[in-house]
Amino acid sequence: MPKQTIQEMVGSWKRLVANSLANASEVPGLNVQISKLQEVVESVESLSAELDNRLGLRRQSTQERRALLEKGQDLAKQARLVLQAHLGIRNARLVEYGARPLEPRRAKAETTQEKPPEPPTTEAQAPEAKKPEPESPAPAPTAEPTK
Repeated sequence: MPKQTIQEMVGSWKRLVANSLANASEVPGLNVQISKLQEVVESVESLSAELDNRLGLRRQSTQERRALLEKGQDLAKQARLVLQAHLGIRNARLVEYGARPLEPRRAKAETTQEKPPEPPTTEAQAPEAKKPEPESPAPAPTAEPTK
């Protein structure tokens, strides 16, 4: 069975019902199935309309919630600003209300200006640099005959 969308399926059922009702006299006994199919089509359409309505309500509710969240953020910020004005911006009690008190700046630790280490040079950059000589293998021990 090929995949069909719900809309395509219901549309084909509607055409079947319409054509069958127009030619009902040609096929005896078809009216029973067609009347049941017509009830199913009506039920599916009413449920689809209800789902579309719910989707619209959900979108509307989401937009309203987003607007309320923004308004709440603004009001909370204003309330914290009023608290800062009343208590002072350095008062530690601001933490109780979710606001950070202003703390004095800390002095930066003095760092000495050290020269960064020089990157290792390559042969192309420093031709006067000597290549390390490969070490020669140690002489093999000679076996002295034991007497």
